[in-house]
Amino acid sequence: MKTEVIQISETAREFRVEIEPERIKEVYRNISRRFAKSVSIPGFRKGFAPEELVRIHYKDEIRERVLDDLIRNDLAEALEKSELRPISEPKISIENYPDLKLDGTEKAIFKLFFEVMPEVPTPDSSDLELVRRVRPVTEESVKAAIDLRREKEAVFVPIENRKSQEGDTVIVDLDGVFIDGSTNDKIQLEDVEIVLGDESIEKAFSENLIGVEEDDVRKFVVEYSENYPSADLAGKKVEYTAKVKSVGRVELPEPTDEWAKGHGFESLEQMRQKIAEDLRKSAEIFADASLREELLEKLAAKYSFEVPSVLISAQAKELFSEVLEDARRRGVQLENIDRQYLQQIYSSLLPKAEKQIRKALLLGKLIEAEDFEVSEQDLDKEINKIAEQSRLSTEEVRKWLNQENRIERLKDGLKEQKAIDFLLNKAKITEGEWGEDRIEGFNQQADLSESETLQQEETK
Repeated sequence: MKTEVIQISETAREFRVEIEPERIKEVYRNISRRFAKSVSIPGFRKGFAPEELVRIHYKDEIRERVLDDLIRNDLAEALEKSELRPISEPKISIENYPDLKLDGTEKAIFKLFFEVMPEVPTPDSSDLELVRRVRPVTEESVKAAIDLRREKEAVFVPIENRKSQEGDTVIVDLDGVFIDGSTNDKIQLEDVEIVLGDESIEKAFSENLIGVEEDDVRKFVVEYSENYPSADLAGKKVEYTAKVKSVGRVELPEPTDEWAKGHGFESLEQMRQKIAEDLRKSAEIFADASLREELLEKLAAKYSFEVPSVLISAQAKELFSEVLEDARRRGVQLENIDRQYLQQIYSSLLPKAEKQIRKALLLGKLIEAEDFEVSEQDLDKEINKIAEQSRLSTEEVRKWLNQENRIERLKDGLKEQKAIDFLLNKAKITEGEWGEDRIEGFNQQADLSESETLQQEETK
């Protein structure tokens, strides 16, 4: 048996195995004999038909059994001896199939195509320059946090004996029709709250809904700009029919000591101090998380090895499953989504998946090189942290972690944290000023998630 390894790319291999005619004949003879003992042919008792006749009657079945035997035994042995470690299921082809003769007059040449792990370098961060930025806590940010709490307790108060005016909130049902002929889709929305004069909405809504009262019906056209955030509406004209259900004002609770006491504080000032403290803690946590992410991003850009496609696909499928699950939680009926659109979502996740795997491989290489270990003290500390955050007992957390191999995944995560800390200690880190362009990350208000785009697609 001869073998040859052909490197197709950094991670792709072709493994050629040449099996001698004598070996093929041996397997063919053994399989034929086993068939002859177990099959029935008209005119002969079961197991007593001539072997040559059995080979004629069960030609295709015997051929498949022979090839299967060679793959399971000879090819497996050759692969084991080669010390190649496939990370994908090998795709097997036979060079002279299906005309391969099994009578000992021809050799068989098998080709196995699979992926292997790349040579991952041990990452070095000593030449990386990182900037840690902490968002300052100001009176404005504390006030914004208090106002957010007040907005959550807002109450809609209907207005009687007058028509709507700027600053009021109008609750309407909207029926919309595209009038530019671009689509036959219709817009149907119920209980839409529109704040008259709000600059974040199209002016046509405010202009046409000032001066209305309950049960009024207004028709008007909204022309959306080409750069409107929703791609479904950008550059379109929509004729809306708005049925007014209520006119009122949204009233917020006054920020007083009494209101603060209702939230468990002794006074409004104590509430402000606690919010400021929480904001400072959040700012430090976000600064550290951003620093770690910046480190990993720069490492991923620094090392340009090939990432196996099988690992990218697996990670993309996991991300895609998360998108679908999140969409379901938002109430999206996935059966209403076009399969081609779902494929586009999956394809858009591939670059993200590739980068995640690249980072993981680099950290894994460092963990291996430095032999990071997780002690019982490390584990206890992390379990206590989880218990505190989830408001569970440490016993409950341990019980949960001991299911489905979660404890091992936790240990792997702790090893990665040690690797990142190791890299941060070697990098050049400076403290920088906070830029308001980072506000989106701090407030976790990034662009539309994939699940949100699915939600939009469903309503089309």
